[in-house]
Parts: sequence; C-alpha cells; structure tokens
Amino acid sequence: MDVGTNGEIIFQSKQGPAAASCATGPAFEGAAIRHGMQATSGAVDSVRFNRSTGCLDHTVIQRGPGRPKPPAGVCGSGVITAVAELLRAGILSKSGSFNAGCGSPCLRPGENGVLEFVIVPAEPRRNRRAITLTQADVRAVQLAKGALRTGIDLLCRENGMPRPSRILLAGAFGSFINRLDALTLGMFPEMEPDAIEVVGNAAGAGAVLALLQEECFTQAREMARATRVLDLAAHPDFQNTFISALSF
Repeated sequence: MDVGTNGEIIFQSKQGPAAASCATGPAFEGAAIRHGMQATSGAVDSVRFNRSTGCLDHTVIQRGPGRPKPPAGVCGSGVITAVAELLRAGILSKSGSFNAGCGSPCLRPGENGVLEFVIVPAEPRRNRRAITLTQADVRAVQLAKGALRTGIDLLCRENGMPRPSRILLAGAFGSFINRLDALTLGMFPEMEPDAIEVVGNAAGAGAVLALLQEECFTQAREMARATRVLDLAAHPDFQNTFISALSF
C-alpha cells in the first residue's frame, strides 16, 4: 500500500494480485489543512495529549540542529497523531465532531464560531499565530482515511477475505505514519500493529531494480499483466462502504 495524495493498493491472494487506486486527497501530506505544511524544519510532526493541562504537547522537525526553527505548521503525520490523540481523549467524537463540553482550554471557537483545537499557542510578542486543528481539517482526514479504508475493504471482499493478514506500508507519508494512530482512526481494519510493516520508498526501489536488472523488469511486466484492477467508483458497494468508513 502506497499512501500519499493517491492511495495505491495491491492485494495478494491465492487468486493472484488485485489492485485499486483510492483518491485519498492531500490531507495525509499536510495539504488542504489550514496550517498544513510539508515535513520540513518547523513542522509539528507528533503530539501527545496532556491530561493535566487539557492541551497537546508537541514535537517539531528540526533538519538543522544548529538553527532550530519555531513551529510554523503541522505536517501529515502531525495531523494524524493530533486527530488520534483527540479521539482517545474524548475531545473528538466517533463522528468527527468536537465535544464542546470536554472542558479543554485549548478548544475554542474559530472562524464563524466553528470549534477548533489549538495545537501550538500563539506568541503575540514574536508575531507568531496559533497553530490549530479545525473542524474542516478533521473532515479532510475523514475523507482521506475513508477512501483508503474503502479500497482495502472492497479488495478484501472481492477476494473472499475479512481483512488483510499483513500490510506493507510505503510512500512518503506511509513511511512516517504511526501505526497505532492509523488503527485508532480506522484507516486500516482491526489487526495487530506488528502486522503492519513500513517498507519506505518501495516505488523508487522497484524502479531502480527494474532499470538495473532485466529479470526484475520482466517480473514487473508479468505482474502488471496478471494483476486484476478493481474500479472502486464503479463497484456497487462503493457508496455504502465509503460512508461507513468515514466514522472513526
């Protein structure tokens, strides 16, 4: 499974390989998020809910340790872990709505009175804005994870399996995803975290192998010919499966 702006999935079963493509959108990579950014210096990449303060503690990516940068936004992995932590803390409901009665001082009305959660407080003296997770951001994550989960569920259903026995997770975002957070969101079916293996830039490694070893190139062509492609949008169960996959 390659997770990025698109989610590409190949399912290996006794019937041979089957593939599907999911339009996950850019939320997993920090785009389409109000304070989203790429995973560069200054990006919040993980958070943990602090029960004593009711707010989030965060970590920031620093590519140049000698010149640390202040928090400037949140990258894809930061968005996922923020949503997962707020779900575990009861600040977000299974439907994806903020719980107005949770009592957290970091939950506040944003634009047009819609609730948002402060990830990093503002610093007016340094002219730094607050970094927040908005209701629209949560909805973008729901659409992205719903599309991916729909692809997994329909591929499993078409191949007579209730769930995958193992997942190989690739892609720019997939390489840094927290498996427990992804399972909390329902991005993957219920399974042991150890059954999800991060394999890095599999597409790049495969391209190098195909270029340098003729037998690998031949194998790739044969695999492409043998792979059955599942058109998710045309599947009769797509709509109901997708709607069910939106909830956390």
